Amino acid sequence: MIDNGVKSIMPGHISLPSYDDIDEETGLYPPGTMSKKLLTKLLKNTLGFEGIIVSDGTTMGGFCGYLNYYKACARFLEAGGDCLIFVQPDDMFYTEMKKLIDTGYLKLETLKNRAYRMLCFAKDLKSFELKEDISSEYAQQTADAVVKKSIEIVRDRKSIIPFKISRKTKILHLRINNFNDNYDDSITDEIKKYSDNVDVLSDPGPDGARDAVKDGKYDLVICTVTAGTSYGTNVVRLHGPIARNMMSGWMRYDTPVIFVAKHHGYFHKEYEAIADTVINTYGMTNVTAKYLLEKITGK
Repeated sequence: MIDNGVKSIMPGHISLPSYDDIDEETGLYPPGTMSKKLLTKLLKNTLGFEGIIVSDGTTMGGFCGYLNYYKACARFLEAGGDCLIFVQPDDMFYTEMKKLIDTGYLKLETLKNRAYRMLCFAKDLKSFELKEDISSEYAQQTADAVVKKSIEIVRDRKSIIPFKISRKTKILHLRINNFNDNYDDSITDEIKKYSDNVDVLSDPGPDGARDAVKDGKYDLVICTVTAGTSYGTNVVRLHGPIARNMMSGWMRYDTPVIFVAKHHGYFHKEYEAIADTVINTYGMTNVTAKYLLEKITGK
């Protein structure tokens, strides 16, 4: 995107302990919006981004819950950010920001630089034209490449992958959904391209799952788990009554089971003993099902 001239980038309020350093002020890993290592060292210096860095919402918990609101805004600017969004510029905002300038927490030269960059950005936008050579085909090819590389076998204790699927292979697609996810249908449709014997169970409950599997009528169970994020949702893992689908030991019969965690990447940590084979897709797109089945079958 940078090579194609993207004008602005928005980091999220998430910390990245595997990459970042602990913040001396708090003793915690900072959110990306306050990380100089991420915004300046990585994004600007290493990746060569020269456009505008826009904060995510300044009223979000990951931002103003990490530091005092005004300090958080100042830290974003000092870390390399240019534009604060959802700010309410009342009298107190200006008073508190001036205090931070007076104490040196926010340098006046930083503020002047960001203002100058925003003025240049606004001027540049007046003459901005979308590059015609960035086609939808190019975008789809890029998305395909990202999805293909993202699908990951994170655990396969019994080495059942690659699993050879023929037209006669009897497969149960077991669907456990904390959130509605229409992409489950795309996975079912993709499985049917490999086998003529595919059954689907959605949230059957622990006994329903056990009864379906215990008599050995299936050659393979592909269990897709949708424990995803939503606005204001702080629990990403499989939780609540839907998590009862993981009871009754249906995954411990002779039928091999492949768990597919479609959104968050820690399902295999939550079910360390229960899930022997886990594939992470880290999200779902219109091509994820295709590459998922290629990963399962070894294509």
